[in-house]
Amino acid sequence: MEGVLLKWTNYLTGWQPRWFVLDNGNLSYYKSEEEVNLGCKGSIRMAVCDINVHSTDKCRLDLIIPGESHFYLRASNPQERQQWLVSLGTAKASLTNGRIKKSADEVSPDIIKTKKSELRLYCDLLMQQVHSVKSVAQSGNPVDLEKLNEATSLLGPTCDTFISTLEDCMKIANASKAYDSPHQHISDSPFPMIKLKPPQKKDSRSYSVSDKYSPTASSRRRTLSDSSPEKLSPRSRSAMSLSTQPQVNEMSESDDAPVSKTADDKPLFSEENSSNEILKRSASLKSLENGDEEFKDAIDEKIPNFFSTMQSSFMDLQLEADGGISIEHFLSACRCLVPIFDKLNGTAFAPVKMDFQGNIRKIQQKYSTNPSSFTTLQTMVLTEVDCKHHRISSSATVALLWMKRGLQFIREFLKEILNNQQDLSLATSNAYSRSLKPFHGWVVRGVFAVAVKALPSRDVFISLLAVPGEKSEGTDFLHSLMSDMENYVTALGEILRILDDFYRVNTLENEEPV
Repeated sequence: MEGVLLKWTNYLTGWQPRWFVLDNGNLSYYKSEEEVNLGCKGSIRMAVCDINVHSTDKCRLDLIIPGESHFYLRASNPQERQQWLVSLGTAKASLTNGRIKKSADEVSPDIIKTKKSELRLYCDLLMQQVHSVKSVAQSGNPVDLEKLNEATSLLGPTCDTFISTLEDCMKIANASKAYDSPHQHISDSPFPMIKLKPPQKKDSRSYSVSDKYSPTASSRRRTLSDSSPEKLSPRSRSAMSLSTQPQVNEMSESDDAPVSKTADDKPLFSEENSSNEILKRSASLKSLENGDEEFKDAIDEKIPNFFSTMQSSFMDLQLEADGGISIEHFLSACRCLVPIFDKLNGTAFAPVKMDFQGNIRKIQQKYSTNPSSFTTLQTMVLTEVDCKHHRISSSATVALLWMKRGLQFIREFLKEILNNQQDLSLATSNAYSRSLKPFHGWVVRGVFAVAVKALPSRDVFISLLAVPGEKSEGTDFLHSLMSDMENYVTALGEILRILDDFYRVNTLENEEPV
């Protein structure tokens, strides 16, 4: 592509017209079209620069090599800028920075990086155009049709380009087998695990979440080195298998349609029967104490898995007598949950994982400012409310609000697994509809709709929840996993109930979509 663009030169001469030529991944400029044969005045390699859309000027775009050079450019109109953006973004995405694939199945990290950069560019451009349409529509009565037509003229091409880039990203993600191979080791959270001392039981001051839902009140330290069947806690051994009878699910054709249910419309896991089921299984175990020892050993055998070997879990979280939640223990349990995004699909769920980790970091930073005063999550939030800081986007109050919603999404997804949902994409969509979807705008919903198509199969996901070196298939493993998962979901539900009540009582909920 080639044509005239205005280039910022200096404060004396300001914007000057230059002839630009985009060829083979290089953008070169000349003083005029007639001087092309005399050599360029300057050039920039698209593979190493960032393309930024100006936030207020609809005709301007910036090309930046961090720490080196900047090209500030202006087109004659928004339509011309759109054409240059598409061409520049395509040129940037098509380059691999000179690196060659080592094999036919390997996807270069540079391809993923540049494609994500292109996607971000089109997303920013799309949001800017939507904002322009919104501004014109709300400017007053009557609406200026000429301005409205001008604002909406580029929405169609931008949406087409955005969707096309999303499809390219998904093709790249699907081409990379490293993210969903069942035999590949999945690393734990990038944050260092906090080794907590076993909390002392104080009957008058605190209680454990697991005490309310498990027949055994004793907590246990669960580490990878201490996960053998002989060393597992009585609480883990008290849980028996869930029914895994296949059930038929109906897929909704619309994102806004009711969430699908199982054929008999009676989920295997629900809030009402969770506690009773655990107590019934405990009673069944007690009835075996005088029975055949060999048969009892077979039932008691527990296979270590992702939930039973967490260094810190919501099942072990100690609550104050008034329901206060320890900040350190809460953040530690959240960090131990982060690797589940890698098991779903590290590439597709990277934005969700980064947002989750970012909220952990914000809460940790706020807590570090005054650890002695911020004993619980509730006291920290109320301190921000008193200081009128709770509406700031970087506040711990907002971070905890989105953390709560993210945890609700994970919990709803695990409930779908417990209810024997075979289609992981449908399970994720159902969980998303009941948790995050009401608070997301249409752009984020579209990104999520594409991400769920890259999920592994249910069998692959189940195998990734096994502990490396331990049994990862068979009835015993499935029973142990489902039992521990149910206990985890129940304990997490109690934490979320406390936080939901706290935010509702203090009118801290913000339902404005992002």
